[in-house]
Amino acid sequence: MDPLAILKEFCVNGQLDQVEIQEDRIKFGDKYSFPKQSPTAFKAKDGTGDFYSLESVTFFIKNITAGGAATGQNMGAYVAAAVRSRAQQIILQDRQPLRDYLTGKVAHTVHIADVVPTVTFTAVEPAAKKQKLDESAQGEAAALRQLLEQEKQLRDRNSLLCAPGANFKPVLDMLDKVLAHRKAAEMAAANAAAGAKAAAGK
Repeated sequence: MDPLAILKEFCVNGQLDQVEIQEDRIKFGDKYSFPKQSPTAFKAKDGTGDFYSLESVTFFIKNITAGGAATGQNMGAYVAAAVRSRAQQIILQDRQPLRDYLTGKVAHTVHIADVVPTVTFTAVEPAAKKQKLDESAQGEAAALRQLLEQEKQLRDRNSLLCAPGANFKPVLDMLDKVLAHRKAAEMAAANAAAGAKAAAGK
């Protein structure tokens, strides 16, 4: 992707205020972010020199169109700003062609190379989308924590019954003995009652 085409799009659409020159990158609103030293398709010395960097052409167009792309004539202000910022300057013979190209006055110029250097870029995530994703992630994390807590409670509640390796045979044997003793006592009481009733009938 040629960052020069992106810069031209923002310039023609009156969105240069959304183009930010940061410490080591140039950000195009919520769309793209390129390294400052990325080469562009615009070549110096009427197309016979080196590729201008994205930083140099961005610094140029933002300064010379400070009064508006159609009326800005701030070449002197641009040179002064470039000297103060120690930015690479667009040489005199390339300034008007670059300005005309970026503002859409011309569709092509001899400065534009047919083969564009490979440039890496980063797609910028819109702030609203990023916030939505963050909130979604937080919600999922909260739901997961709640699920894990419920699982822990169930595991603790059933640990006595589902404990691995636990042997409940002695408890069951003791329960069988208690039930057998109770049954024997009930049968003895029933027999005693029947005997007493028979004796009373005689």
